[in-house]
Amino acid sequence: MGKPLRVLMVEDSEDDAELILRELMRGGYEPKYLRVQTAEDMNNALNKRKWDIVISDYSMPRFNGLAALEVLNQKGLDLPFIIVSGAIGEDVAVSAMKAGAHDYVMKTNLSRLVPVIQRELREAEERRKRKQAEQALRESERKFRELFHKANDAIFLHELTENGIGGRFLEVNVVACQRLNYSREEFLNMSPKDIIAEEYLADYSKVMSALSKRGHAPYETLLVTKNGTKIPVEISPHVFHMNGKKVVLSIARDITERKQAEEERKRTLEKLKKSMVEIIHAMALIVETRDPYTAGHQRRVAELSCAIAREMGLPQEQIDGINMAGSIHDIGKTYIPAEILSK
Repeated sequence: MGKPLRVLMVEDSEDDAELILRELMRGGYEPKYLRVQTAEDMNNALNKRKWDIVISDYSMPRFNGLAALEVLNQKGLDLPFIIVSGAIGEDVAVSAMKAGAHDYVMKTNLSRLVPVIQRELREAEERRKRKQAEQALRESERKFRELFHKANDAIFLHELTENGIGGRFLEVNVVACQRLNYSREEFLNMSPKDIIAEEYLADYSKVMSALSKRGHAPYETLLVTKNGTKIPVEISPHVFHMNGKKVVLSIARDITERKQAEEERKRTLEKLKKSMVEIIHAMALIVETRDPYTAGHQRRVAELSCAIAREMGLPQEQIDGINMAGSIHDIGKTYIPAEILSK
């Protein structure tokens, strides 16, 4: 069983069409064909069905090969178009090839037809795959740009030089422009060092060096807006190759609210610790009031315990806890009658 081949044949001679079909079957194809003789019929055939190839005579009473080629071109279909003619000069063949015909075969030499068809079908498949890849690439780029510019975070694309230093910006998204008050054109004449707070530049150089080696090195820094305002950000950079160069895609998330919340938690914790110390001192004072004979004993135990803890290398937080515990280790005396404690 031959290989299926859908052939749209532009031919006024039924006999010539039969010769072409016989040649195709001899070459291992099982052609399904339709023969048309006018532009209208060809146009209708292209609208109604899918075809693998168009084989056209060059000269016919009401139609010709160049007109058929024009109909195909107007449809925007990438189908191999082969002229099979009984008499065609070299100048006419060249004109047809310039107009978009893929090849021509003389009817007196139909043995060339199958090899020409095989080649053109192979090249058409390669063009189809290439177009699909290009379309996929364009769609990927469209989605990337859409995500790039609609993201909630500032995004920067910049070069990574050979010595591990951030080079000039290649692209920034809308959010970056809005947050830092620079236009896109201004950004493209700047580098990351131009927007990082001076006190963080040394850390930035270290991050770029690590990024060059590992490909990913998240860090926190301060970005400076055009009017001098400093914004705390958490940056997640990734290195990839583009056009033979190392490029960094950095996503900068504004962490102002998080930093404010952290500061608020620190202040609250300090207040709680201060209150706790005051409560401990008050409780220790109560114990000493109940038992004046051992006044200062709890404080001395706390100091000795803390000295031992420091020698043991315990963390400061644990030492603070030992200090508070030592300061009230005799708290039970508050429930014992004073006359018993002082007996």
